[in-house]
Amino acid sequence: MLNRMLNGTDDIPGLRNISGVHVYVDTEDLTNRDLIIAVGIDDLDYIQCVEEYQKRGVTFLIVLILVSFLKE
Repeated sequence: MLNRMLNGTDDIPGLRNISGVHVYVDTEDLTNRDLIIAVGIDDLDYIQCVEEYQKRGVTFLIVLILVSFLKE
């Protein structure tokens, strides 16, 4: 599942291949990773991202919001 999310399929691009999407803490070796992905989207701050996720019924960890404040 993680591989498909990051790399996509023949029909759908993965997060690594979508223009304007940035995958943080990324590594090629997926065998030692949990299904947790930190992403940023150009032209959207973290609060806007959260609002858009919520509109679409996507749940997330609040920790990601805290990380964004620590980076500033």
